[in-house]
Amino acid sequence: MTLKQQVIRILRGPTATRIRFTFPSGGRTIAISPGTFNYVARALRDGRAAVSPPAAMVPGAAAQYTGFSGGSVPANTMEVPRIVGRIEEGHILHESLHCAYDLLGTNITAVDDEASCYVVSALAFLMTGVRPHRWGNEPFASAGRIARDLLAQYQRGDPGAHAVDATNWQLLRAVLMTHPLYMFPWSASNNWTLGPVSTGGSYTHDG
Repeated sequence: MTLKQQVIRILRGPTATRIRFTFPSGGRTIAISPGTFNYVARALRDGRAAVSPPAAMVPGAAAQYTGFSGGSVPANTMEVPRIVGRIEEGHILHESLHCAYDLLGTNITAVDDEASCYVVSALAFLMTGVRPHRWGNEPFASAGRIARDLLAQYQRGDPGAHAVDATNWQLLRAVLMTHPLYMFPWSASNNWTLGPVSTGGSYTHDG
C-alpha cells in the first residue's frame, strides 16, 4: 500500500468518522465533521493535494502541511513520517485539517487553525487508546482537556457536532501563542520574527 493510500484509509477510517465539533473563530462558528476528512481524501485521490515523506519540515514538527507554492515542497502537500501506529495517524488527521482549511479557503486565524488541529489529534489519541505519557506534553495537554469533554458527549450518544469548552479553548489558544514552535517558526534559520499564530495572522489559504 502506498503512503497516499494509507493516508486516504485513515481519513475514511473509524476514528475520522467519529470526529465532530464546533469552535468560535472571528465572530463565527466553524464546524468539523467526518465530511471534512472525506473531502481531503477525495482531494488526495483526485490529485488536488499530495502526501510525501518528510522533506523540509520545521525542526520539532512531527508532520507538516505546505499550502503555498515556491518552496522546496510543492503546494498542498502533507509531509508525514512512515506510518507505524496510532501516533502517526493522529498527526495525519491534524495535517489533513490544515489541508482542508487551505483547499476550502477557510477564513480562520492561524491560532484557531492550529488549536482545532490539536483537538483533532487529541481526539484521535484518546479514541485509539494511546497512553497519555506518549502525547501529554503541551500543546497536546491543553487540547486533551477539550477532547475529553467532547468524548464524554459522544459517549452519552448526543448527536451532532458539540461546541468546544470556551474556557479550555482560550487556554489552548494562549498556550499556542506562546509556544516556541509557533512564536518563532523560522528560528532554525536564525530568523526570530514572530509567526502568525502569535501575531493574530493567518496561514496562506489559497487552495
